[in-house]
Amino acid sequence: MRFLIIFSAALAIAGCSSKGFNRGELKQQVGISKPVTTDADIAKALEKKANLPKPFKIAVYFSEPEHYGTTSPKWLWNQKDKDLIFSATESLQDQKIVSKVFPLVGSVVESEDLKGLRLAAARHGADALLIISGITDIDRYANNWSWTYAFILPTFFVNGSEVDGLFIASATMWDVRNEFLYLTAETEGQASETYAPAFGKTDKEIYSEAKQKALTDLKAQIVNMIKGQ
Repeated sequence: MRFLIIFSAALAIAGCSSKGFNRGELKQQVGISKPVTTDADIAKALEKKANLPKPFKIAVYFSEPEHYGTTSPKWLWNQKDKDLIFSATESLQDQKIVSKVFPLVGSVVESEDLKGLRLAAARHGADALLIISGITDIDRYANNWSWTYAFILPTFFVNGSEVDGLFIASATMWDVRNEFLYLTAETEGQASETYAPAFGKTDKEIYSEAKQKALTDLKAQIVNMIKGQ
C-alpha cells in the first residue's frame, strides 16, 4: 500500500512544474484584519501619541494560523517558536527597557480582532501588545530527472523532485491604552529540497524549517525596533 502511494505521488509530481509563490496574496492574509478605514479614522490615528512608560510590560499574542471550515491548519505555533520570540526580550529586560513579557493565551481572548486583544492585554496589566502572525505556502514540482519515475524503481533513489517552502512572519506592537502603532516587522523564511519521493521531507517538516528561519530574522527586527522607541 505504501509503495502505491509513493508511486502515485511520484507520477503526480513528475507531471508538475513550479507554480512559484504569490507573495502579494499571502501577505494580504497575514496579520490582524482591520475594518475599512475612512478619513475620520485616519485623522484619529494621527492624533494618537506614544504613551509607553519606561520600563514597560508586553503581552505577546500568537495569531491562529489561517484555515477554513473544518480543515486543519497547515501548521501550528509550537513551544520552540514561542521561546524564540520570548528570548528576543531578554536583552531588553537587562537594559531596563522592558520590565515584563508574558503570553496572551487564547482562553482569555474574547475576540481576535485588535480591540479584543487590547482588552485582554489590559486585563493583564500590559502596556504594549505584540502580535505575531504567520502564513505559509509550499511548491512541489519535477526536475529533469523525473521522467525516470515511469520505471518505478527510480522513485527510491533518483532525486527528480523539488520542493520549496515559504513562511512569512509578521509582528506588530500596539499601545494597549490608545492603539498607537509602535512597530511593524515582516520577514520571510524559505526551505528547499531535491529529493526522491520515497525519502522526501513532509510538508510539515518543510513548513517548520521555513518558519524557524523567518522567526529568527523577526526576532532580530523586534529587538532593534523596540530599542529605537
